[in-house]
Amino acid sequence: SNAGSGGVLDFAWAPDGRTFAFHGDLEDETLRLYVAQLDQFGGSPARTKLTYFDGDVLPGYRWLDAEHVIYRREVDDKPFTLTRHNIVTDTPTSMDGDSAHTFFGTGATAFGISPDGATVGFLIDGIRIDRMELFSIASDAPDESQRELLSPPMSDDPNLDLESFKWSPDGQSIAVFGDPLVDEERGLFVFRAGDTTFTSVFMGSVEPEDYFWFGPPAQDDSE
Repeated sequence: SNAGSGGVLDFAWAPDGRTFAFHGDLEDETLRLYVAQLDQFGGSPARTKLTYFDGDVLPGYRWLDAEHVIYRREVDDKPFTLTRHNIVTDTPTSMDGDSAHTFFGTGATAFGISPDGATVGFLIDGIRIDRMELFSIASDAPDESQRELLSPPMSDDPNLDLESFKWSPDGQSIAVFGDPLVDEERGLFVFRAGDTTFTSVFMGSVEPEDYFWFGPPAQDDSE
């Protein structure tokens, strides 16, 4: 479905397996987020509109736990505002800055959640320098003031502009896709927490989402 056509764009189950969120323009041309919970008696799930503000919820929202959804939103002069939304304390009259909404940053072009759920990472520029860098914040942080630089400082690798990132399954390493901003093709790099430089993995024709981590090999329980 396209914006304005009155359809659902995507959906995602909460970790509890009973609640799911879905995203679409069901009432007007604004992309809103809805939640629904399965009825224990087999009835139709009750739909609840989660977002009421004037502005779109952007694709790519994610559940943090059974009570919190993280998404990016377009509101007034604050594009790509990364928001943690508590679906339990939310009410239809919730406004910016109340207990239901926690803002982690404006201008986030991408975000992800660490495998243990403790950290939210997001790409944002203009915080330290005029270049996209990877920042992190505790997933239960009260506001954006606690965010910290997660990627190696760009002063040590001045020609890299980040476009996407992915945590390894064990949460110890992060792969990033970036543009060296020199006469080279874009490439794939990795680093671990505390590293001062990026390690180059591949330079060439790689798209921002065409890479992923392999987890540990599955154990054979038949032995």
